[in-house]
Amino acid sequence: MPRDGSQIYSPPPGTRATTENTIESSKYNAFVDDLAADLNTARPISAGGTGATSATAARAALGAVDAASVTTAVATAVTAAVSTDMSGRAYPRRSDGAAINIVWAGQGGTPGWIVGSDDGVNFRPYNPPGINVGSVGGWSQATIANQIEVRAQAWANTRMSPPYTGDWGGETNFPVGTLLLVNGAYPGRNAAVAFSPAGQVDKYITSGAAVAGTWRARGAAWSFDLFLAQRVG
Repeated sequence: MPRDGSQIYSPPPGTRATTENTIESSKYNAFVDDLAADLNTARPISAGGTGATSATAARAALGAVDAASVTTAVATAVTAAVSTDMSGRAYPRRSDGAAINIVWAGQGGTPGWIVGSDDGVNFRPYNPPGINVGSVGGWSQATIANQIEVRAQAWANTRMSPPYTGDWGGETNFPVGTLLLVNGAYPGRNAAVAFSPAGQVDKYITSGAAVAGTWRARGAAWSFDLFLAQRVG
């Protein structure tokens, strides 16, 4: 064997030549065969090798692990870490090295700062009052303002009636909000009242077929026989 129990190589006995003496072929061939055997044998760790003839055996001899095992080990470690309490620490840290804490507790009101990005790579804090929203749901600011105006007007139109523009002296149906002068006993401020034309051409009186809608007294003259009534419904 070319190496001893300590894996140290030594030439076979009788290999060394002596000056002016013939080299014997048997000793020379034994030396060559010894070298060939050593070179074709797994080099031991003490001589810079691995002591193995396969990658698996080499890793085992050196105490190393394969890439798949490393990946599995790292994934297991990460899973174990994130599945437990990490004390609110989020990584990576801020660009200045300061720690970022995520406190998992709902907050009311508007935050002093929110985080946003223009390019999806660099994130910066923004002050909410200074944020300019270009669009909401695809609507621009101009569209939103126009929608507010249109809908506000539509809302107002459903609650306000146009003024009465008719010319019939016997009219009994007036828009909500109309004020009429009524002749009769004053029922009291804001009291409900019913009245009708009752064949009169110059006034309404508190007798006869009532005009349409709900009316309330709004004020009277000093004599209390003339008062204003307003349609409220």
